[in-house]
Amino acid sequence: MSPDTLFRFWTGSHMIYKGLFEIPREISYIGSPMIWSGLKDKNGIKIFEGDIVRFVQPNSYPNFYEYYLPITFNSTRGFHPENPGIQLHDQWIWYLSEVIGNVYQNPELITWNK
Repeated sequence: MSPDTLFRFWTGSHMIYKGLFEIPREISYIGSPMIWSGLKDKNGIKIFEGDIVRFVQPNSYPNFYEYYLPITFNSTRGFHPENPGIQLHDQWIWYLSEVIGNVYQNPELITWNK
């Protein structure tokens, strides 16, 4: 991992952001540490694992399909939207994305089709 790697931790009341070499040995958090994807949304906001991101399919006019999906990581696919069978195409995933919350503070925002 790069020294520029950022992590985020949910304490139960707020997020703590730490760099790779800044993580204290004794840190109390809920769930798993969330790593920065290295990507930013259309507003320049860093996209972390666990963020809920609004995706809009650009070529769906006049319907404009929207998805509000949490970001997850696995070793096979890397960072990707977690979705139940929705085919997300690279051409519209990131450059139109917008972070709208996270799975700890805003779980009600997750929708598969809005």
